[in-house]
Amino acid sequence: MKQLSVCNKYVFCNLSIMRRSFPIFLYISQEQVSSDNNSSGIHKIVRGTIFCLYLLVFFSLPLAAQTVTVHQIPLDSQDPHRDRAGALIWRGGLEIVSPDKRFGGLSGLHISADGMQLLAVSDRGHWFSARLRYRAGILSGLDSVKIGPLRQPDGKPVKGIAGDAESMTLTQDGSLLVAFERHHRILRYAGTRQIPVSGTPRPAGIPSAAAAQTRNKGLEALTTLCDGRLFALSEGLQVRPGSLRGWIGSGTQWHDFEYLYRPNGAADFRPSGATTLPNCDVLLVEHIFSLPGGIRARLTRLPARKIAPGARLRGDIIATLGGSLSVDNMEGIAARKGPAGQTLIYLVSDDNFSIFQRTLLMMFELAP
Repeated sequence: MKQLSVCNKYVFCNLSIMRRSFPIFLYISQEQVSSDNNSSGIHKIVRGTIFCLYLLVFFSLPLAAQTVTVHQIPLDSQDPHRDRAGALIWRGGLEIVSPDKRFGGLSGLHISADGMQLLAVSDRGHWFSARLRYRAGILSGLDSVKIGPLRQPDGKPVKGIAGDAESMTLTQDGSLLVAFERHHRILRYAGTRQIPVSGTPRPAGIPSAAAAQTRNKGLEALTTLCDGRLFALSEGLQVRPGSLRGWIGSGTQWHDFEYLYRPNGAADFRPSGATTLPNCDVLLVEHIFSLPGGIRARLTRLPARKIAPGARLRGDIIATLGGSLSVDNMEGIAARKGPAGQTLIYLVSDDNFSIFQRTLLMMFELAP
């Protein structure tokens, strides 16, 4: 809360910064108030009032824009010259840090076609946007940061378990779909060019089986296919051991498929994000945590020609991140076509608002 008041001796400001209040008093003597038919005192009060208003405006700016900092990271902490992991070629990475309590938990990711704008959603009901910077084609920084609340269809900010946004996708009509878990649903945001997830959304259809999932095992992977249909994949709804249920469709028309996520008894990586590549294949990011292996991420490619209702999809693993490679709880993924026709992949991590985890943004080129 911000307050401004004037009495016969003081101009009083109450600033709210980082959720803490800081009172500021500007003292004006009684003589100043009463001199020259009060004109001098009035001038003092006016100047004090203007000063307080200046402070209020300054500290009302988006806090994240003032406090987010980034640090460049290598692909491999033990080999700074390494630039490749599987079929991925390193094109730069950042660790993003902010004391703003709203920042963190980034799970869904969208990158504009020109690569200049980043948009992400968090599992505490906020959107995060920034302008990306590059140096010689390498991701080097970000600026123009903004953070705001995701809203419900009634216009109120989402809160509590209703705010657990996990994935999003840009549809062919320009709207953004955001999938939430715990309170499972998909919301459609018309938004604006500057903030695509601003404004009041309207409900979009969701597969009935997805709506009935356990709280923390929802639609982690959502992407728009080249033909306009949606590809949605559950993190935990199994068809049988080793396969997860997914859906193709939109609105009320959905068709099941299976995703074989543990081919040949592989490790228990679970899907956490999906994106559609320029050639229409789908690329999944999957994660796993174990005490002996720590946090690892896997990228699996699903050929477009095999994505169909009733299919049993088995993808091609193109890269695994772990060990000394930069990695955290990778949950968001986006892709775009680069200026030379190359496929560029972006990954973002969900730090779970934990001091033991990091928010990483990484960029790769997909090898031909």
